[in-house]
Amino acid sequence: MAQQKKIRRIEVTGLQDTFDYKIEFVGDSGTAILIAPNGYGKTAFLGVLNACMQFRLYDAAEYRFDELNVLFEDKTKWSFKTSKYSEDDDLPARLTEREKNVYIRRRRRSENYIKFILYNSKGKAETDKNPAELETIPPSIIGRAIDRHLPVSREGPNRWRDFRTHEVLSTSVILNRYKEVLLGDPDFRRELGEFAPGFLEGVDARFSCVFIETQRLLQMRKKTKSDDDSIPQQEEILRQAEYLANLLQRTYASYAATSQELDRSFPNRLVSRAEGSVSYDLAGLTADLDSIEEKRRALTEAGILVDTAEPLVAPKDEFIANVADALDIYVEDSKKKLSTFDEVFTKVSVFRDLLSKKLRPKTLSINRERGAEVRRGVEPVGLDKLSSGEKHEFIMLFRLIFETPPNSLVLIDEPEISLHVSWQLEFMSDLARIQSANSFQCIIATHSPQIIQGADEITFDLSEQVK
Repeated sequence: MAQQKKIRRIEVTGLQDTFDYKIEFVGDSGTAILIAPNGYGKTAFLGVLNACMQFRLYDAAEYRFDELNVLFEDKTKWSFKTSKYSEDDDLPARLTEREKNVYIRRRRRSENYIKFILYNSKGKAETDKNPAELETIPPSIIGRAIDRHLPVSREGPNRWRDFRTHEVLSTSVILNRYKEVLLGDPDFRRELGEFAPGFLEGVDARFSCVFIETQRLLQMRKKTKSDDDSIPQQEEILRQAEYLANLLQRTYASYAATSQELDRSFPNRLVSRAEGSVSYDLAGLTADLDSIEEKRRALTEAGILVDTAEPLVAPKDEFIANVADALDIYVEDSKKKLSTFDEVFTKVSVFRDLLSKKLRPKTLSINRERGAEVRRGVEPVGLDKLSSGEKHEFIMLFRLIFETPPNSLVLIDEPEISLHVSWQLEFMSDLARIQSANSFQCIIATHSPQIIQGADEITFDLSEQVK
């Protein structure tokens, strides 16, 4: 996915049939805070925004709002407008029995649909056309997506009746008319991509958006038909620990593969280097060796690298020239090997620093076997046995650090839940540190005066926007 554009302003009208709101990211700030008494639609605002930015337009249609506009720094705009399906009491009488069932099924899902319009930097609405490759897409793929998701019924191999307008239209016209709805179908996009990569161009559907909702202690997942109601949902904190363990294992496997490849070619490269004439900065070589050993110690302390080898002792200056070729290659290889840990090391370091302060006097350790472990003295404390506040802090920090892609839009509803006042006071500084390591924009809805303390410039009181 290409790097996402930055959002400058967001406007919503008719939210819950009542509210019109406007918020913006002030200056270079990547954060906006929403406050208001209960009943002013803060959570609904986040929900609408999350659904629309990810083009889950059927989900967005379940909310009550008239229009959502998202304006970007490059002056382009995404506009999402709620429309109603046509009302025609006589229509069912003109349909076959099968068409009636399809019509009722479509109408039961929602009486509304969301129309998407993309405006360019000059304020002109852009219209996308299907590419020539559309003709190469297997009709079964297109037909399945249309029949499954759109308010239509099949009239023939390439003909569809639109329940909204009662017209009988070709597949091409239907695809153009309901393109914004199909954007929200990941299966359709995935199947279509290999046949017509140009289709759906013009807008980067699936804007990376992370929504941290108030209910965050249990793992959120869609229920399948095979799920047993008697089986409780897994706690989110346990899922995250497993995710971290897998991440560390994958990273170590990449490190091992890189090491094996470099070690195999080491003799040949050493011979080649010895046959040439290369001058060395002996002082710099010694400094590089010290730097590598320091990085190894840091990775081992963080629980990312298990290094049982003895620390390298650089030879004395009078001998270093004799082994300079080997040491130079060793330095180059070590830098390449250890660089595989750079990204995960940054994330683990921030996570450990921020969370360790909150867990005192307990201690936090990271390792490849369990991901994360907490101990009280020498006794292990199960992650599921932590307090509610500790779980909320762990889960929220983990989502922001490990599960938020760069340049995402992050939505956090009531981050203060179960957090001690002192933790609430630290929330904005913790968030700023995370954003410095992983740049993203963030909108927070809160009731906590501790969280908004000192953040007046980026705080929007929605109640003041109600006329």
